[in-house]
Amino acid sequence: MTLVLFLEAMALGLPVGLALGLVGGGGSILTVPILIGVFGLAPKAATSASLVIVALNATTALRGYFKAKLVQYRMALTLTMTGLLGSYVGTALNHSVNPQILTLAFVGLMVFIAVRMLRDTNITRASLPVSTSILKMLLAGSLIGLTTGFFGVGGGFIIVPALLMLGLPMRHAVPTSLLVIALNSLVALAMRLLVGSEVPLGFALPMILGGAIGSSLAVLIAPKLGNIVLSKIFASLILVLAAYLAFSTLSA
Repeated sequence: MTLVLFLEAMALGLPVGLALGLVGGGGSILTVPILIGVFGLAPKAATSASLVIVALNATTALRGYFKAKLVQYRMALTLTMTGLLGSYVGTALNHSVNPQILTLAFVGLMVFIAVRMLRDTNITRASLPVSTSILKMLLAGSLIGLTTGFFGVGGGFIIVPALLMLGLPMRHAVPTSLLVIALNSLVALAMRLLVGSEVPLGFALPMILGGAIGSSLAVLIAPKLGNIVLSKIFASLILVLAAYLAFSTLSA
């Protein structure tokens, strides 16, 4: 890899870290289209590399939250464990789906998430009583694991709303989501390695470095921006990337 490519990948990794640090998710929604559309990776290789990038960037973004004791470890582990079967099923489906169909399905997921974020005005709502329902956690964990395994995403855009529905306030939901993202990404990555999937690390390493810078900046930016403003900006960025990825895929 040339120095120019290394610096470009590092620069493009910065918004991934920013997204994870600011809204507790969205890293892969940015990473996968960048790896496919900018660097030309095959969809399955891109989703595998994305798992490495997001797992390490989510871990980096967690540093400040660990010190503030805002991470709900028990809930994070419960959601991860209940998502194991979903992650296995999602990984198997990813391995058997046509790359173009996988890419277009990912575009559909991006649009769905962006539209939901643009319409959601309750992201700063007060927390509900924390739910310990095994059925609710099983359903939430399975959906998160399935999404992680199939699309190669950490699932933060599903995890944060799920944690809010389970009763966690936003200040606990974001860091807890980061821990679930890191654990789920590692589980899905291990399953891909077991089925012989390619995990290219060439572009992953500089994007991880850029993401570390982005997550550090997020700590400084987050207190100055409201959650609704952050969500709207992030959703708009997702729509732009979705349009670019759809155009490049359909015109290929």
